[in-house]
Amino acid sequence: MGEHQGHRKRMIEKMKQETLSERELLEVLLFNALPRRDTGDIAHRLLSAFSSLYGVFSAPIERLTEVDGVGENVATYLVTVGAIYWHVLKNYQEDYPKSFDYETFLCYAQNKYRDLDGEVLDVYFVGKTNRITGVCRFTDFQEKEVAVGLRAFAERLIRERPFAVALAHNHPTGFAFPSETDDVLTQRLQTVCATQNVRLFDHVVCSPTGAYSYYQDGRLAKILQRGINFEE
Repeated sequence: MGEHQGHRKRMIEKMKQETLSERELLEVLLFNALPRRDTGDIAHRLLSAFSSLYGVFSAPIERLTEVDGVGENVATYLVTVGAIYWHVLKNYQEDYPKSFDYETFLCYAQNKYRDLDGEVLDVYFVGKTNRITGVCRFTDFQEKEVAVGLRAFAERLIRERPFAVALAHNHPTGFAFPSETDDVLTQRLQTVCATQNVRLFDHVVCSPTGAYSYYQDGRLAKILQRGINFEE
C-alpha cells in the first residue's frame, strides 16, 4: 500500500474513533470527490476561507470555486452534501438525548416508554465521546416478553461498531422492577457485547409507575459478576 492510500486508511480509522478535527473531517469527506489528490491542504484552504464547516457547506458554488484546488465538480459536491445535511436536520430530528449520561437517559426512557401498549426493547448505540449515534428496536410486540435474537444483535453491533450500548425496555403494566427474565436477558446481551468489545452502560426498565436503572441500583454489576450460562 502506498503512502497516499496508507494515510487515507489511517484517517478513516481515526474517524471511527471520533477523534478527527474539523479540518480532518473535511479532508476525509473530500476523499470521495478527489480520489487521487492530497485533500488535506484543500480542506485547510476551505476552512481558512469560510471559517468553519458550517461556512463551507453554506457557501455557494461560485464562492467555493474561488478557493485554490476547488473546481466546479468539488464545489457542487460540497453544496450537495450541505443541502442533504440541512434537509436531514430539518426533517429528521431524533428525540433521544444527544449524549449519554445515566440520569438524563433514565428520565428520557421513563417519558418515552411508560405508556406503550406492547413490550419493546430498544438498543441505543453510544460513541466513544458518549454521543448517542443511533437506536435499534428489538421486539415482537407481545405484552409479556421481548424477543431478541442474539445473532441479530451481534450482527448489529458489528455493523454499528459502538463504544457502548444502553438498553431500554418497558413493562406495559405493573412495576418497573426487573424480573428474572430481564436479568437473564441483560446477561445474555452483555455476553454478546463482551465478544465485540462493547460496553453495556445500563439497562433501564420502565412502566406506568416509574423507571428502574440496573446500573444505578448496582444490579448490573452483580449480574455481570455472577454470570449466566445460556444457549440461543
